[in-house]
Amino acid sequence: MSTSTVQCISRVFAYVNKERPDSYSNYDSFDADWSSPDSYQLVRRIGRGKYSDVFTGVDVRIDQDIVVKVLKVICISSQPVRKRKIGREIKILQNLRGHPNIVSLLDITRSERGIPSLIFEYIECLEYSVCSA
Repeated sequence: MSTSTVQCISRVFAYVNKERPDSYSNYDSFDADWSSPDSYQLVRRIGRGKYSDVFTGVDVRIDQDIVVKVLKVICISSQPVRKRKIGREIKILQNLRGHPNIVSLLDITRSERGIPSLIFEYIECLEYSVCSA
């Protein structure tokens, strides 16, 4: 009995990574350029999850509202898989910066204690729980 192989190729963006330089999708060699969190002030917590807490905040240099995703220390200490996932998330967000339907990553910071945070643009909107009710 013979078996045939069916090749499934996306009609959209099937070869996007082949058309870009290796640095576009090579998350293993990604080296983050961390900033100091001193320019940002947390205002209030608006959400939390297994791996992070999310706050509204202010960029004190330009008095701009922001959202800060603070990654939990327990998730990043000495776990190379978690560190790789964090780097992957940052790299993907940097690659997608400027797309009209994706919130912009403005900065990445690391505190003196080594806690990473992702700084996003603030978008005024309804909470999901209000929309889905």
